[in-house]
Amino acid sequence: MAEPKDPYAKVKDLLSREEFEARVQAEIEAWGGLLTEEAAGLLVVDALGRNEVAFGKVADLYEGGDVLLEVKVDGIGPVRNYSRRDGGQGRVVHLTVSDASGTVRLVLSDEEVDLVTSGTVREGGRIKLVDGCIRQGRQGLEVTTGKWGVLLPEDPTNVSEAPGSQFRF
Repeated sequence: MAEPKDPYAKVKDLLSREEFEARVQAEIEAWGGLLTEEAAGLLVVDALGRNEVAFGKVADLYEGGDVLLEVKVDGIGPVRNYSRRDGGQGRVVHLTVSDASGTVRLVLSDEEVDLVTSGTVREGGRIKLVDGCIRQGRQGLEVTTGKWGVLLPEDPTNVSEAPGSQFRF
C-alpha cells in the first residue's frame, strides 16, 4: 500500500510549514475535530487552488460504491417528515443532481435538510459530495452522504462559471 503524500508539498511555495500547520489545525477545529490531519491538509490545499481531486461521473455510479461527485442541483423536491422505527421523527428531501454524464437522485436527511431550507443548497447551485454512498432506491440508483460522507455546497459569495472555483472545500 502506498504511503500517503504530504499535502504541504503542493503548497510549500505559498506557505511556510508553520502557516500550513496552523491552517490545518483551524480546519480540524472548524469541523469539530472530525477530520484527520491529512484530510484537513487536503482541504487547505484545495482552498489554495492546488487540489488534484478526480471527481467521479454520475454515469459510472454503481450500487454499493463510494463516490466523490461535483454536480449541479437541477431540482429539489418537498421536505417530508416521517416517523422512524425507533419512534423518533426524521426529515428527508430528494434532489435531482447532474453532471455532464447523467442525472441521479441525491437524498438528504435530518440536519442535511437544513441546507435546503436555509437556501444554502438551491436549484441551479453546485455541490460536492465527498465519500458519498450509492444505493438502489425505489426509483433507481440514489446517492446519500451515508455515515461518513460530507456535502459541500458552493460558496454563494464566490460564484464563478468555472466548476470547482466556488467551493469552500
